[in-house]
Amino acid sequence: MDSRHAGPGARNGRLCIALAAMALAAGNAGAQSAAEYPVRPLRLLAGQPPGGATDTVARIMAQKLAESMGQPVVVENRVGGGGITAMDTVVKAAPDGHTLMIVGTSFLVLTALYPDLPFDPMKDLAPISRAANAPSILVVYPGLPIKSIKDLIDYAKAKPAELNYVSSAFGSAGHMGGELFQRMTGTRMTHVPYKAAAPAMVDLIAGRVQLSFASISSALGHVKAGKLRAIGTTGDKRSSIAPDLPTVAEAGLAGFEVGSFQGVFTTQRTPATVIAKLNREIVRGMNAPDAKARLAADGTDTSDMSVEEFSRWLNVQVPLWTNLAKSIGLQAN
Repeated sequence: MDSRHAGPGARNGRLCIALAAMALAAGNAGAQSAAEYPVRPLRLLAGQPPGGATDTVARIMAQKLAESMGQPVVVENRVGGGGITAMDTVVKAAPDGHTLMIVGTSFLVLTALYPDLPFDPMKDLAPISRAANAPSILVVYPGLPIKSIKDLIDYAKAKPAELNYVSSAFGSAGHMGGELFQRMTGTRMTHVPYKAAAPAMVDLIAGRVQLSFASISSALGHVKAGKLRAIGTTGDKRSSIAPDLPTVAEAGLAGFEVGSFQGVFTTQRTPATVIAKLNREIVRGMNAPDAKARLAADGTDTSDMSVEEFSRWLNVQVPLWTNLAKSIGLQAN
């Protein structure tokens, strides 16, 4: 029958068949591109300068991805604007998985630091993997009668504002850890910011300040020497570097998690199959024995989170830390 004389039902039927064929073709094209991916070198942008923790993780990751995916992975350090310049490049990149970005802990408070961002980091970027995580270690001056998290809470409640906790800077992980601890326990302590971790450790060992949410790499040697007492680590699971110590959450403060992390993102609308492949290869590479050993030397653990697990983690951590940053008046430098 001539299509001009076909009834409405026939025409609708042919339209449905055509649309279904188009959808199937698009699906096949997406599957094919994911199977072939990557088809050219990958860019891994880092908003931090060379030599820092994020840059170190980025270079280990780049090497592992290049080995497993058969394409070079070029690390580009785009320093400026707290990583916003690099992030904006990724937001505007083609959604094909060839432009990635590695971020650090400041991502969790980005909208508090920069309320006028030209993009929404949680909507315009697609999470791929939490590649590495460095929990803090909660250490106290050994002259205090504090041997557990419960002891610390009880002591702080009995002596409001008398305990001084030290950090390497206002807004650092050590500072924010103390703020979160006070909020979750209803205690009051006094924050004493220093300009660096080393002098903070000197005063803590001398008893001039009483506790710190410190990096494991800076404090663990002093703990082993008996100069400080460790009462917990602050990750979501026990640290591979200090497995005998309970986490603060495990010791009774459920949901408490502090430290630094490195996460990988790409452009929103990148095919889910491409993101899944990237997650799989990043997890495999970062958990290789040589990669784990290199990071463990700095107190950093690798992560095996799936894309979905990383997304759920971000959906909890970003609002938590953003609200905390706003409440203490944290601002960009």
